[in-house]
Amino acid sequence: MTVTTVASIAARLGISRTTVSNAFSRPDQLSSHLRQEILCAAQALGYPGPDPLAQSLRRGNSSYVALLFGEELATSLLTSAAQRLLASVAAASEQHWGGLLLASAAACRPRRAAGPTGRASQPTAGGLIAYSVPEQATGGFVRSPGKRVLIGGPPPTNPEIAWVQFDLALGAHALGRHLVELGHRSVHMVRTPVFSASFGWPEPAEAMGEHIFDGFSQGLGAALSHTYDLCAVPTRKQCVELLGTAENATAIACDNDATALALHAIAKQLGIKIPEQLSIVGVGDVPAARLAGLTTISEPCASAGHTALALLAEGGRCVLPAEVMMRDSTGPAHSR
Repeated sequence: MTVTTVASIAARLGISRTTVSNAFSRPDQLSSHLRQEILCAAQALGYPGPDPLAQSLRRGNSSYVALLFGEELATSLLTSAAQRLLASVAAASEQHWGGLLLASAAACRPRRAAGPTGRASQPTAGGLIAYSVPEQATGGFVRSPGKRVLIGGPPPTNPEIAWVQFDLALGAHALGRHLVELGHRSVHMVRTPVFSASFGWPEPAEAMGEHIFDGFSQGLGAALSHTYDLCAVPTRKQCVELLGTAENATAIACDNDATALALHAIAKQLGIKIPEQLSIVGVGDVPAARLAGLTTISEPCASAGHTALALLAEGGRCVLPAEVMMRDSTGPAHSR
């Protein structure tokens, strides 16, 4: 299928592309006869006119909100957290802004186009919400620091940039208390800090792992009876050894879903009933966690979307507690 463009209309009429563009955007620059001839040719070729969004971006005065992800969109939008964020931002942006743009910091860079003065101009959105994107990667999408909101990661160095942070430690504390309320008095903790950065949290992995561990530790209190430190998601052999060492534990808390899912799968293969004999929890709410019925901690992205849009107008900073996703991998304490 051939797509009609300004260039194809110009070629058909034997005129410049600028003249065709003026027929739509600057009609006062053309005679009424020439403009009518161009519009008739455009209609015959099925050309609806220039995209108003593209025009506003080129002029740098877009009223649209851009939602920027750190990874490619095809990868980012697989996670439930990103899906909830997108849904909340899309609904609110359609009511209070001109619409929503999706972009990936990993897959694209804003292009520079020649402005009316001949100098390069930067296409920008009216406001930017960046999810797990470094501060320095957001400047090209919106000019004013006051029209940028970062979600997740360390606080921005520019005080004009708004910031929404997730308190994962508070979520871990709540999940630890939940295990205690279920009667668990011997809970083992598995820490794999190098993986804490792989779930969309750009904060250094060691620091993030410590936050999560502190939350679990405070929530569990005396019920935390042993801690394992791993440098990677455990292999099958390591899972078998760990489950054997933890035979007196009624629950295992992991600081990421990948480790929790590995233990969950091997425990079932060994005939350990989940959660009747052993409860397992994780952190991250990756797609596989939902399929496995893993109780875990999720970023409150639905709330973050609404909060970020409010901060675009008001500025400021906000910390939101993580959400505990109760599923089938936890139950009352029983001995194995």
